[in-house]
Amino acid sequence: FTTVGISKNADCVAAVDNLGNVVLLHIRRNRFSLLSREGKAGTSVAFGVSNEVYAAFTDNVIRVYDKDTGVVLATLKGHRSRITHIEVGPGGVSLLSTSADAVFLWDAKGTYRRRSLNGGPHRAFFARFAGESGDRVIVGFCDDSMWVWTKDSCELISKLHLSLQKNATPDRRCDLCKSISVSSNGRYVITTSNSTVLCLWNITSSQLEHCIELPAAINHGSGISFIYGGSAALCACVDGTLRVVDPFNGVLTHTIKVQDNTKLNSVSMSVESAGRYAAVVTGTSSLRLYDLHILLATKDANASDADLKTAYADNPMSTATPSPPQCDSILESIFSPLNRKCFLHGDDARLIVGKATFSNQRGSLVSAVGTVLLRNLLYTYGEYPRNHRLAMWRKLLSLPNNEEAYAALLSKGTHPAFAELPRRFPTADRLLLARLRRVASALAHWSPICAEAVVVPGMLFPFVRTCRGDEVFAFEALATVLHNHTRNWFSYFPDPPFVLLNKVNSVVQNHDPELAHHLETFPGGLHNVAWQLLSTLFTDVTTADEWLQLFDHILTNGSDMLLYLTSGFIITWRDTFLNAQTSSITLPQLFIRESGVNVPRLLGIAYELRDSTPLGSLTADSNLSHAESVSVSETGLTSFFVIPKGSTYPVFEDFPLHALKMTLDRRERVCEDEHMLISHQNGVTTLSRRTDELHSMEMGWESEAAFLAASEDECKSIRVNLQRTVYSDLKHSERTERAIRLRQLEMIEGAYQAALRQKKNEWISELEKLRTEVNEQ
Repeated sequence: FTTVGISKNADCVAAVDNLGNVVLLHIRRNRFSLLSREGKAGTSVAFGVSNEVYAAFTDNVIRVYDKDTGVVLATLKGHRSRITHIEVGPGGVSLLSTSADAVFLWDAKGTYRRRSLNGGPHRAFFARFAGESGDRVIVGFCDDSMWVWTKDSCELISKLHLSLQKNATPDRRCDLCKSISVSSNGRYVITTSNSTVLCLWNITSSQLEHCIELPAAINHGSGISFIYGGSAALCACVDGTLRVVDPFNGVLTHTIKVQDNTKLNSVSMSVESAGRYAAVVTGTSSLRLYDLHILLATKDANASDADLKTAYADNPMSTATPSPPQCDSILESIFSPLNRKCFLHGDDARLIVGKATFSNQRGSLVSAVGTVLLRNLLYTYGEYPRNHRLAMWRKLLSLPNNEEAYAALLSKGTHPAFAELPRRFPTADRLLLARLRRVASALAHWSPICAEAVVVPGMLFPFVRTCRGDEVFAFEALATVLHNHTRNWFSYFPDPPFVLLNKVNSVVQNHDPELAHHLETFPGGLHNVAWQLLSTLFTDVTTADEWLQLFDHILTNGSDMLLYLTSGFIITWRDTFLNAQTSSITLPQLFIRESGVNVPRLLGIAYELRDSTPLGSLTADSNLSHAESVSVSETGLTSFFVIPKGSTYPVFEDFPLHALKMTLDRRERVCEDEHMLISHQNGVTTLSRRTDELHSMEMGWESEAAFLAASEDECKSIRVNLQRTVYSDLKHSERTERAIRLRQLEMIEGAYQAALRQKKNEWISELEKLRTEVNEQ
């Protein structure tokens, strides 16, 4: 890679290599995508505030890309020499591009050139916006001078020029202004280049505040940028390190070792606008990402660096305060240069990570940092990293991973209380259900309250679902939560924890009296609403990912977070509660996953409630009895209980034993009554079954008799019909035979008459013949 740029919210990094491949690195998704191939090396890259990526190339052209599609939105031309730097102004309205021949001010929206400043004989090398609104432009020239202009009118305001080298001989002169950075408030400029000297300027007074000399071993710096709101500066040094300097006190606070044998003489560095994250391209063309926000919160008492020397404009060199110790990089991700084959995979290919994301030379980050840093990490990102969440939970809860102790509990088999657990959790994942039954049985063997309290399986389910195969983690996590976060929940067993519910009532009453009064009109009041959330640890109202995010904050902030999250959920749905009727079906819908809870908004409300709720409103509750007040003081969590490492677990006994004994006795009586009732039911069932059999036999006989009678009637009917048919056939046969005989007789008679007529005719003809013969004679 040759240049790099980081987006405003630090979720994406753009880099260009010497082949002109524009690559986007999606940090949170751990993916990269190829945006474009230009065939020319990149010289500078920057992000717009909307969805644009600006990239400058060696052909002196700036191309504007759509970050999602890679489509070229515009092409900016006009520079006659290599573009050394581009920068998008505050608000994303203006774009500043710098080359040796000119500095151009572009309209970032309309992509046209608004102003131009000639580089002059000294050639410009760097230009930056100054001020919170970007109303000024600072241009650095190769003669170590910087000119301050107004952005709109290009009116020259002041000139900043280093006067310390006026009397220096040419062989002792050094370039002091080759990389510049402006503080976020626009008041200060810090510069560095081919020397070990950093110069801090006051733009308002146009004066040089002082110069800071880095240790001689550094040789010189190659890049500089203000970080952390302008209170510190990050300097890239050619000895392969990044050094964090307090430029106002002349103190070197941190040293980041990039890599052995790595030089930063041609570094390209981009810092997020808030100064918390940095992306660096080293001399070996590898890309590195640094979380400076966490880095500045760490200290290392075993490392040290050379003192810095500070020289003021009107004072000789003086030694500054010794620098704080050196510290290795935290949350460092190293991405090697990508080859062309990787580009073919696009978003489906993973980034090549040189080191683990959460690691350094001293080992795992989770084991090295404390809960304070974890809390800072949580407040920064809103949740813990997915791949390291369980490790951070283990750190927060100090889980010992007592596999031998868990195996001993597991060897006792399935507890009778959870023999029919599948009926209560009708899930299709049988493996998850089997794990839930094993861990629940181990909890029941560990403490009898876990077998009797109906809320324990619901509290355990999300831990088993999260930990998957690590049953020991799920067991110890819930056991630690029972010891600390929900310790006084079972003080009124088998009733709900009225002390906690009264606290929820107090918080809601303190912040929204109207809502608290309205909820008292519902069955069970506000206590019932709050207990539906707490009894399942918000499992029913959140998805799996949302539950993990909530418990990141609960485990980090302690048991009070459950109180404020419950109150926040009730206040979040204020309008729904106020508009719902007492018998409305709307309320049950709020306690299922489809209710659509907004977790970031819920967390914000919970933290606001925590910060604004008076402490006295939770401890001095006038609705509590004297015994309850004593219980609150006795069962309050004064310290965090940690499960010790060993072959057994300390039994959880923070519940009334007499209540548990009464519950067990009542269960035994109920079981005996159930057995007796079952035996009576079995006898009744047997008699009923025999009666049903006899009745079915009787019905069978009756149906068979009816069938026989019907069959006999049918046979009679068939015989009668058959007789009628035979008689009819006989009559028909007789009539047919008589008709045939008559026809035969008629035919015989006709033939006889014909024969007679023929014979008669013969006789007559013969007689006539005889007569003729007689007459002739």
